[in-house]
Amino acid sequence: MDNDEPESTKTSSRQFEQENTENKRAEESLKERLQFERLLSNLSARFINLAPDQVDREIQNALRQILEFFQVDRCGMVRVPVNDRFFRITHAVYASDIPPVPSNTDLPTTMFPWVYEKLTKRHEVVYFRTRDELPREAAIDKQTYEELEIRSGLNIPILIDAEAVYTININSVRRECAWPQDYIPRLRLLGEILVNSLQLAQTRQQLRDRLRFEELISDLSAGFVSISSDEIENQINTCIEQITEFFAADRCTLGLFSEDGTQLKRAFEYHVEGVEAGPVSISKDQLPWYLAQLAKGKMVVFNRLEDLPAEAEAERRLCLAKSMKSLVAIPMVIGERTLGSCALVAMRAE
Repeated sequence: MDNDEPESTKTSSRQFEQENTENKRAEESLKERLQFERLLSNLSARFINLAPDQVDREIQNALRQILEFFQVDRCGMVRVPVNDRFFRITHAVYASDIPPVPSNTDLPTTMFPWVYEKLTKRHEVVYFRTRDELPREAAIDKQTYEELEIRSGLNIPILIDAEAVYTININSVRRECAWPQDYIPRLRLLGEILVNSLQLAQTRQQLRDRLRFEELISDLSAGFVSISSDEIENQINTCIEQITEFFAADRCTLGLFSEDGTQLKRAFEYHVEGVEAGPVSISKDQLPWYLAQLAKGKMVVFNRLEDLPAEAEAERRLCLAKSMKSLVAIPMVIGERTLGSCALVAMRAE
């Protein structure tokens, strides 16, 4: 006697199991989506009326929770370059066993030319579950991801006034990872909240710094009123020390040009403890571009050595030899004549 179930019963049983599995998946997906929306809501609420000095900490906290939600290895905010040369990692969190990259690390855009074009020119999201999904024109980017051992990536441009100013970057190293497409607009919205909060905090800090600077200049200027000639040098030394400390620089030098304009000689200087003193004198033969700019009454400013132009090769070599990372030099001009300069130098950090 045949005890097998009728084929119609087997089919109905399989359909039921399949529907039950699909219902469970749909229920799990809905729970995950609700959990994600609750996470974004809670994170967004934390940035309402946030004090400027708390913004960086809360951004790190938000990135940490995103990393843990998606169970990925790296999550960060990256500032888009204004000079087409470097991405800057401003905030980043990592899984416990993933080596961190220090904040304010610069990454050349030449490492990610295709990604850079997509994010900054087209304002498009860059997403790949595996490196093999990257197109042929992203060959350099793919090689970079291989060297960094990034298996999956999600890069979301954050637009302010129709310009990409930051990106939210999420990377997976230990496993391939896929992010549901409908999560991306919500992550972009969170990114806009983070960036707006950061920019507002920076604006407030700049206003406070400007006020402090104006007060400093006012106090220093008042120090020269009605002082005797034998007190002037001490007052100048006090000034350059306070200016150095205000800008958290390492050295401030007042230099005077020789009569023939071929040398810039140190007249006054202050440098923090442990920092090498500047040269007693520099000549046009040593630093032709630098002295020519000052002699013309032009400022010389570079935040990193890469900012120096090609014609400043001698200056670049000196900076490398003397560990000079950033500089601002202001020409001191009376009428049409440049008497010298006031230079602030950063040597321990850009």
